[in-house]
Amino acid sequence: MTYRLLKAKEMVSQWQRILKEEVTSLRVIPKLVIFLVGDDVPSQIYTQNKQRFAHNIGALCQIVKFPHDVREEDLSKSLLQAAKDKEVHGILLQLPLPQALRHRTSHFIELIPAAKDVDGLTINSMGQLAKEQHDGLSPCTPRGIITLLKGYNIPLQGQNVTIIGKGPLVGKPLALELLKLGATVTICHRQTKNLKEHLLCADIIVLATGQAKFFTADFLPKRDPQRPITLIDVGIHKLDDNSYCGDVDFSSVAPLVDNITPVPGGVGPMTILGLAQNLLQACRQQKS
Repeated sequence: MTYRLLKAKEMVSQWQRILKEEVTSLRVIPKLVIFLVGDDVPSQIYTQNKQRFAHNIGALCQIVKFPHDVREEDLSKSLLQAAKDKEVHGILLQLPLPQALRHRTSHFIELIPAAKDVDGLTINSMGQLAKEQHDGLSPCTPRGIITLLKGYNIPLQGQNVTIIGKGPLVGKPLALELLKLGATVTICHRQTKNLKEHLLCADIIVLATGQAKFFTADFLPKRDPQRPITLIDVGIHKLDDNSYCGDVDFSSVAPLVDNITPVPGGVGPMTILGLAQNLLQACRQQKS
């Protein structure tokens, strides 16, 4: 079977031009503040990529750095200051936090007003998503995935989607987004029994397990050639040879599906696009 790679590069470039024009029309410069705690190298790279994309569309992006042993009150104070700053339209706390602060992640996130919560992670934001309020800010990765699927004209209404992974960043909010768009959604996780059975009717499979090459060809049932299958790989893992892979064993799975995202170059850039979309949405809503 010949598969189609759902690459993000061209789509992101198109959206970058659209968002840049929108920033010009806003007559106010959207400003994003990213809080980066500790010296985790992947987190540093992610924040730099987000800052670069923001600058490319004409937005401002400030990275506020703290050492790994920052006091809770100092981080909280800085978050609250950004929350009150009328020139700041979006706030993002880069996750994961250092181990010593990780148990306080929810506390720090809840200091961000829902109107500026461009990561879509506060209880208020998740509640708006669950109630299908269209003015709420969606988590970036689910928003990016939806944009990718729509951009490649992959139908969602009436489709069976199986998500493997129930986390708050991808699994749960993506399920809510897909339900809103008319898909039928199944969420599987570590405690799911007979995972293969849940994939029998899947038109779209989303992998968000956090386990390198978890999904192999053995999981895929014998497919009806008249019924295409799309596989979205959210994971990204660095291997010993400095190459990258996702949650999918690409070489064994790709020939058995119709559409599949590459790693890297798939969901990652779309997540940053989702963040930029949220920033402009937040700016529009605060301006009105």
